[in-house]
Amino acid sequence: MDRNSNTVAGTADVEKDGGELDRVQSLPAFADSLPTTATRDIGNDTMTRESDYMFPDGGFEAWLQVVGGFLITANTWGLVNMWGTFQTYYSSQTPPLATGSAISWIGSIQSFLLLLVGALCGRPFDLGYSRSMMWSGAVIITAALLLTSLSGEFGQGNGNQVYYQVLLSQGIMAGLGMGLTLVPQVAIVASYFKRKRSLTIGIVTVGGSVGGVVYPIVFRRLVDKIGFHWSMRTLALIVFIGLMSSALILKQRKDIIDRSVKCDDEPQGFLARLLGALRFLKGITWGDWPYLVFVCSMFWLSMGLYCPFFYIERFTIDIGIDMHGLDTAYLVSFMNSGGAFGRIISGLLADFFGPITTQITFIILCTLTLFSWLSISTFSPLITFVVMYGFLAGAIIALPPTSVARLTSNMSVLGSRLGVMFFMFGLATLSGPPIAGALAGMGGKKGENAAKLYLGALMLLAGVFMWWARWLKVGFKLRTTI
Repeated sequence: MDRNSNTVAGTADVEKDGGELDRVQSLPAFADSLPTTATRDIGNDTMTRESDYMFPDGGFEAWLQVVGGFLITANTWGLVNMWGTFQTYYSSQTPPLATGSAISWIGSIQSFLLLLVGALCGRPFDLGYSRSMMWSGAVIITAALLLTSLSGEFGQGNGNQVYYQVLLSQGIMAGLGMGLTLVPQVAIVASYFKRKRSLTIGIVTVGGSVGGVVYPIVFRRLVDKIGFHWSMRTLALIVFIGLMSSALILKQRKDIIDRSVKCDDEPQGFLARLLGALRFLKGITWGDWPYLVFVCSMFWLSMGLYCPFFYIERFTIDIGIDMHGLDTAYLVSFMNSGGAFGRIISGLLADFFGPITTQITFIILCTLTLFSWLSISTFSPLITFVVMYGFLAGAIIALPPTSVARLTSNMSVLGSRLGVMFFMFGLATLSGPPIAGALAGMGGKKGENAAKLYLGALMLLAGVFMWWARWLKVGFKLRTTI
């Protein structure tokens, strides 16, 4: 590339009164006049490096964004993490709402759409439509819960009709609404912090664990007192207040909105952008191998990461472990509780050692923990495994957004690159648990051990790919923070 044809650091083109362009050395003055960003033109594109931005890394407004992100995750991922409670309730009706497999598809589709729509919304976020996305998501999620509350009565001989009502509202509609809030909850916080980014995003993701612990308890107590329909309306009110509060709090930084593709003849408005959302691929540089390999590691990771949350209760019952009076439904709550601590600890460590290095360490520990599941047959080791796996899974899942930010030099396309990662996450989440269920369906201890080996192998594969991504970025420099 001809350097003389481009504006590089320390040089600016200044147009004189006569229209003639003069090249002047102006690094100090130019930097002072643009305290938050500096850009350099490359061809017809504009690239802004992460080092050119000013990150508050603290202050009231910055920490307020963390509160807003926490509220979103508590009222989106919190609902996803409590799906086991709905699964048990729908299956316990007389007759059940549907077969166990059919009921589980409601939760799977909800999770998949959350990640898929989140991927498609990465580009609109980069263009500055975060506020519209959050308002729309809050309204859609609340409406979905209210429509679920209006479904027909269970056990009245209209099972198929009620099932499809719940599938459309709680599965598809809620998933679509959650997807609209996915990117803003992490990307906005990432744009306010650099040195403390891992910690703050870890705090944001703790909301998912807190919601996954609190909402099941709230639902169980309400449904016994006021019934399912009014319980869902109460949850809708709580979720609406939380999401609307976060929409008022979160504020996207205007100085890093990507304006490089806006032009007069381009369709304007949020809906037009959303319909053209496949442009989220703009954030990918296809020669950026560290990022691409990292996304592949996320695919293998997400195929197996959530499976223990789905199957721990079933496997415990099938093995016949003596629970000493403890309801097996609390095993998932214990996992979510451990995950809350894991998210905080990993955030603290990542700020010192780097998010990718920290993630690799926790993946290694998680792989060993999954393989140890093969030998568990008594109560005490089971509880230890549940808490330990929840802690490690929480520590791992808190770091991917921070890792993508670390691998992104042009922060104006961070939303797009997060969107690509979430898209791969969604595909893996939709396919991983059914494969594990099919392996377990072979019957007996052989089938369950096959599923456990499958989960351990996926985690090991994710670790190998993530180490590869790290090597592509910094080589074998173990002391390099990344």
